[in-house]
Amino acid sequence: MKKKSIILLALILTMLVVMTACGSDEDKDSEEKKEPTELSGPVRVVAQNDATGVSVYKEMGDNYKVKTYKKIGDVRDAIKDGKYDAAILSAGIAAEMYDKTDGKLVEISPVSLNGIYIVANGYNKDDFQLSWLLNKNVVIMGKNSTADQVLQKLMEDTGRSFSSIKTKYINSYSGVKKAFAQWGAIVICSEPYASRLEKLTDVIKVYDLSEDYRISYKTEVPAEVLVVSKKMYDERPDDVKIMIKEYEETLPKISNENRKTYAKFVFYGQSNRGEMILRQYNETMDNKMKYYSTDKQ
Repeated sequence: MKKKSIILLALILTMLVVMTACGSDEDKDSEEKKEPTELSGPVRVVAQNDATGVSVYKEMGDNYKVKTYKKIGDVRDAIKDGKYDAAILSAGIAAEMYDKTDGKLVEISPVSLNGIYIVANGYNKDDFQLSWLLNKNVVIMGKNSTADQVLQKLMEDTGRSFSSIKTKYINSYSGVKKAFAQWGAIVICSEPYASRLEKLTDVIKVYDLSEDYRISYKTEVPAEVLVVSKKMYDERPDDVKIMIKEYEETLPKISNENRKTYAKFVFYGQSNRGEMILRQYNETMDNKMKYYSTDKQ
């Protein structure tokens, strides 16, 4: 009997040891699965002055080091030199920089949708037609910008020659603004610049190019997008998640006037709508691009 009691006690003690060990492993697994909630370091953000989303980043705290440039060429240089972690770019320019950096940037999400306009003085918006651009002097804000790509695609789709337009590319808002010193000026640009130009005397939005795009391709135009460097994408995936979360949380806190500009930004949700919009746009424009995979989330 005494021998049986000793064996039973030994079994009980063995079970207790095993259960304790399992509990420790579960606690360890729980700790390992716990996702970080703070950035591992500062995030350098670059964009052109007044780009959509810049004011959101400026409200996101000191960990986001925002640097803006007057000319898009300076933003291009910062990206080529690797002096950034995240950037807000026109979707067309994001694709251009993807090529020029040999794929060293990754598209995260649209930041704003649509809002690609023909802005002019001396024209009536009720009867303005795309064909009127033929043989006209037209200013386009940013070569390879989303506005530039959308206009070229729509001209091609309607059998019109883009080369018949006398185009002039200007890379800064101040330069585009000067175009309206001449009566009959026509400018192709996206928001928020289109609305800013409309505040000038006799300047109005005469044609919505993004509406034509939506009708033709049954989807939205990703006017501006958020990208991150391939280095950040690979080495700081948790920081990418935290940045997206903090952007989403900060967006409703900016002023009502500014919020109208950013209200339609689309980060990845359960439907991955943001990725679908980006993929369709880049396929339509023959752009190459790497996307923020849902596997990284």
